[in-house]
Amino acid sequence: MITMEHVCKSYKIAKRNAGFGAACKALFHREHELIHALSDVSFTIGDGEMVGYIGPNGAGKSSTIKILSGILTPDSGTVLVDGRIPYKNRTRHVKEIGVVFGQRSQLWWDVPVIDSFELLKDIYSISEPLYRQSLEELTELLDLSELLRSPARQLSLGQRMRCEIAASLLHRPRILFLDEPTIGLDAVSKLAVRDFILGRKKPLVYQGQEIFVNKKYLGNDALVERCIITLTGSRGLMLVGEPGTAKTMLSELLSAAICGVSTNTIQGTAGTTEDMIKYSWNYALLLAKGPSREALVPSPLYVGMEQGILTRFEEITRAPAEVQDSLISVLSDKVLNIPELGGGGLLFARPGFNVIGTANTRDKGVNEMSSALKRRFNFETVQPVRDVALEKQIILNEVGALAASAGITQPLDAEAAELLAATYHELREGVSDAGQRIEKPGAVMSTAEAISVYFQTLMTAWYYGDGRMDERDLVDNLVGAVAKESREDLDKIANYFSTVVRDKARREGGAWTRYYEARSRLK
Repeated sequence: MITMEHVCKSYKIAKRNAGFGAACKALFHREHELIHALSDVSFTIGDGEMVGYIGPNGAGKSSTIKILSGILTPDSGTVLVDGRIPYKNRTRHVKEIGVVFGQRSQLWWDVPVIDSFELLKDIYSISEPLYRQSLEELTELLDLSELLRSPARQLSLGQRMRCEIAASLLHRPRILFLDEPTIGLDAVSKLAVRDFILGRKKPLVYQGQEIFVNKKYLGNDALVERCIITLTGSRGLMLVGEPGTAKTMLSELLSAAICGVSTNTIQGTAGTTEDMIKYSWNYALLLAKGPSREALVPSPLYVGMEQGILTRFEEITRAPAEVQDSLISVLSDKVLNIPELGGGGLLFARPGFNVIGTANTRDKGVNEMSSALKRRFNFETVQPVRDVALEKQIILNEVGALAASAGITQPLDAEAAELLAATYHELREGVSDAGQRIEKPGAVMSTAEAISVYFQTLMTAWYYGDGRMDERDLVDNLVGAVAKESREDLDKIANYFSTVVRDKARREGGAWTRYYEARSRLK
């Protein structure tokens, strides 16, 4: 099927120094460097085989794919693909192969994906029945139904790569070349992690049973995909944002989906020490047997490196700066030195190890991360929920789970969730849904706080009330949540009730009227 024998390929690259003078000099005298991309490469791949072609950057992997697909001509050697010489029979050759270049797109950037597919249909002269059959199969297999009408530029990396793979398979090629189609994890693993966190519309069929995977994280889908891609690389992932924006929840979901465990965690505090991150000692065994692996007590970072799993570092900026910086060498070299064990004191991280950190923007400046440590992480900002309806749904989902674990069977009140979602959203944004400006409180007005207020009110109704959530209890718990940071914020809440809530009570009545009447509890 595919044969390469003694193939060599070199590139001549122009070089010059920086600056205007060097640019002028290069116009008359150019310096070149000869790069040997391939040197005497030989291999054979049989019909029906799947082969992984791996190597470091610059090893010539992409050059090999380009020679096999007919884009490049080798300097020497012979190449046969299904009986053809790729660079001599290009027109006939490209009809029998599909190619996906991870860094190059065959989709037109500004038009819907389906338009790119239609154009590829004409380029490859695909018959209408075959095109329709291929499109239907690939749409179902790669879950493209919601992507086909979107321009390629609006897709996340994961979404675009699925469309790229589909585009390369439309004409049913005999051979498929994949040149870095994804970064890190293979496509199946990446999609599995994504499906675990973001859910899937169609059920999974396992041993004859349908298993539905619900959406667990209701934030930005593209953010989740970027996080997955980061964790498949060499850099750690740092989730930053306001308190209560589900950074910890996302960190837990990513860890559980990727390595099956989310409890390998370091909690950052002012009292966090380097021993709590790396390792400590059982001093009784240390005195009895001396420094040994038996006497060593592994901490989360050690466990992550030894087992090849993720280590979570919660609220890293609460830990002292010198403790934070103990991560630098580990993230750089993936090696932990244990000098007490002598020559055998090097722990090399197994594949799969990485670090997910979280940091609150309100802690900025307390124990600021050093520039050296920041360079070891990719930063992703987790924004507060911007949509009131989504925030309401998150409140109901999370409170439902809390209620179930507490044995509370009372039905949830959707109107109370809407009141809280609107209140927290408007106070957080500083503007009402009618465009009225509102003074923002200094307290954290996060979705997590709204969930806590709702659950407290639900428990009050369950244990001490008649089962119905009372708006007066809702306001009582709202006061407790706001006043714990500053009682001065109560004046801002009272002003919100006397303006925004009053107007909604007049306009919408019902729960908003009862909510407004409970303003007397704002003390």
